[in-house]
Amino acid sequence: GWGLGTFYMLEVDTNGDVIVEHGENHREVYVSNSEDALSLSDIAALEGLNVSNITRDWLVKNPEYGSHTDMALDPEAGMELWYEISNKVAGPNSNWLLFERGYEYDLDGRVIANGAQGESELHPQLLTAYGDGSDPVINTLVNVYRDPSENVVVQGLDLTDGAKLLTASNMIFDDISIGGDGATSFSVNTGEGITLRNSDIVDNYHLEPVNGGDTWTASPNRVSSVFISGSDSVLVEGVFVDHTGWQEGYDAINASGDSPQPPSYYSQNFYIQKNNLDVTFRDNISMRSASMGAQIRSGGMIEDNVFIDNNGAVNFFGGWENTNTGVYMGNYTLFTDNVVTSGQHLASATHQGAMTFGVDVAGSLPSLVDNIITHMANPDDPEELASIEGEQKAIKYSSITDETYYDDTIVYNWVGPRETEDPTRVKSEDRNVDDLDEDLLDQTTIQQFTAQLLGQETATIEDLANYLRTQDETGSLDNQV
Repeated sequence: GWGLGTFYMLEVDTNGDVIVEHGENHREVYVSNSEDALSLSDIAALEGLNVSNITRDWLVKNPEYGSHTDMALDPEAGMELWYEISNKVAGPNSNWLLFERGYEYDLDGRVIANGAQGESELHPQLLTAYGDGSDPVINTLVNVYRDPSENVVVQGLDLTDGAKLLTASNMIFDDISIGGDGATSFSVNTGEGITLRNSDIVDNYHLEPVNGGDTWTASPNRVSSVFISGSDSVLVEGVFVDHTGWQEGYDAINASGDSPQPPSYYSQNFYIQKNNLDVTFRDNISMRSASMGAQIRSGGMIEDNVFIDNNGAVNFFGGWENTNTGVYMGNYTLFTDNVVTSGQHLASATHQGAMTFGVDVAGSLPSLVDNIITHMANPDDPEELASIEGEQKAIKYSSITDETYYDDTIVYNWVGPRETEDPTRVKSEDRNVDDLDEDLLDQTTIQQFTAQLLGQETATIEDLANYLRTQDETGSLDNQV
């Protein structure tokens, strides 16, 4: 049946940033890569000790070191202290780890300590930034594995190697950026109460075949910028994902390994696996994916999202059937107030996925309320439409256990599949536009919206993507204007 719409979240300030308050068991560790940051040898010299004496235990017992910005520690010393006071053995605490802005950090171990336990849901551990300048760049995978971790907030950091969560609960990733050299992503494999919000992932693709071969074989080189599996009470909100799983200049005929990564149906902007429950997916912008802008196989609450120029915009199902018990696990879908526009046409030599495809509707009793699917191609650019072949429908109903409960989707100007015998295009039937001004509809395009937004005569979808990448905060298009 329906998900409950529950997830882990804290209060936000006027800028929409999560507010984190500490509890009674609290300590702050300031880390910097500036020349003034204190190393283990610096501390030893100040104390008149051998550097071997400056152990984790010594740092714990001398809290003046690392406790404020004037006594910030270098990454080695800071992380030695952090692991000691924040791991499983330390017990529940609301400690904060703060990286100085304007620097990069190459950390030798974990970022979140093994078995980290926040003091409570209201008083979690916090990993964040301080000072002026650009957000701290963490060149280390945020890897949560082995012992379970819970009640942790990661905020205001650039994670070039991404994040991978196993056995995690009550975790918020707020205002983070993911991306760097090679494919990086936000991945959850077992979780409860996982929240990703107001964050961005761009240009997420492999720089060379992961198997070292001469061609890009599709499955080993799959990329999903956000992948969530086996989790309950999930919130994905205000996340901007652009350009996943492919790179310009790829070899569409032979998938040569000497050329950039080609698209395939294995790579998505968002991949929400069928074994999740209670997923809320709202206020996100998904653009230019190799395949689907979002696969939400579990079903869930999908609201106020914008899907622009993806090979396929979005599909949603109803979970999965347990082959041992025969019980069907998943959620009904409420798909409401979403906009789909522009159908990307990325042909591929291997595992070709959808092209210029809109919404794939499946699962039990889905409800589609106040959605718009419009302009497969820019109506002001006849050459764009003429260059597209193999188009697919604006909306498709497939594998539905029961009938759609409700559907008032607006479809306008979406060119449908070619017929085998007749090469002329067949438009997907316009729907629910009888009382609307067709001239106005033709002028309501993402290109004209972007031109007005940027204050220029003409604009492209790439111009919009570049603009969104420059924003300090990401969210729905309404929030960007």
